[in-house]
Amino acid sequence: RGSRFPLGLSLRLETPDVIVYDDLLARSSCHLNAIPSDCHLPDWRHLLRNPGKGLALMERLDEACWKVAHEQFWQDEVWRTRTFRDGAFSSVEDFRSQIYAGVNSVPSQFQVHLQYIVPTIHPVDYHHFLLGKRLVKDRWLSLEYVVGSLQVLIRCGGSLPEAHTMTTEAIFEAIRKFGGPCYEEAHSQAIRRYNRTHRACANWRPEHYEAEVHVRHPALRPELFGAAADSAGETTSALEVRPLPGSGVTSGLIASDLEKRDKVAIQSYGRPYTSDGKPQALSYYSFAKAPGEVLSADAWAVVGTAS
Repeated sequence: RGSRFPLGLSLRLETPDVIVYDDLLARSSCHLNAIPSDCHLPDWRHLLRNPGKGLALMERLDEACWKVAHEQFWQDEVWRTRTFRDGAFSSVEDFRSQIYAGVNSVPSQFQVHLQYIVPTIHPVDYHHFLLGKRLVKDRWLSLEYVVGSLQVLIRCGGSLPEAHTMTTEAIFEAIRKFGGPCYEEAHSQAIRRYNRTHRACANWRPEHYEAEVHVRHPALRPELFGAAADSAGETTSALEVRPLPGSGVTSGLIASDLEKRDKVAIQSYGRPYTSDGKPQALSYYSFAKAPGEVLSADAWAVVGTAS
């Protein structure tokens, strides 16, 4: 175990050059990360140093995540019918096209990784998403944007050999000058698509929960008590937890505790749980590398070396 997080993996798929595992943050019941294990690229900027290899790498990670999402989740009828509304997707191909996939801008987690967030995201995360606190602009780069940028560089025979030294803003501008996508437009399109997908397929129902959380609107006049204008008690809290009818719960619920309980109940990370209901990530990578086997970013970026 590390100083902050466990070193074991909630492993989903492993090959000699890819690892796919459950994301500890678990924004949805299927939230995956995929990383390359044959090279060390601290962040996405290194992909731009060799666009051909960068594109091949992103396609490899995407295919690995899709294999997990399709075989271990989509084909599970119980998971699929509980997660999605009837008719949410016209086909498995339509389902794949609606997944929230992308990478983080810098700073990242010391290794480029594809985040693969299969809808629907948890209710509390959708609330934060609507407030602009999830998949944040200038931080979240959709897979469509990354792939589109690499494809443009390939078509025009260009690259950004010093991308790893450039600011994010400078990279966005350089990609535009090559004829690539506009980041702001690409991000807006991605966010609107994610929202349409969530609203169309989310299958969260009141009977799944014990309570609902009311969040005080910042413009609600201060004379009105609580998080909602119809609050009965004289509370100034920005959050108000109300037990749902039939839940058997009367009081004593705290929003932050509910969020933690929901996450443990819904997430796929660390399953099967321990006997006392705690996640356990006990997998370890089978294809351990010897010193020198993992390419450095500089070695990987050299044109002509194996991808």
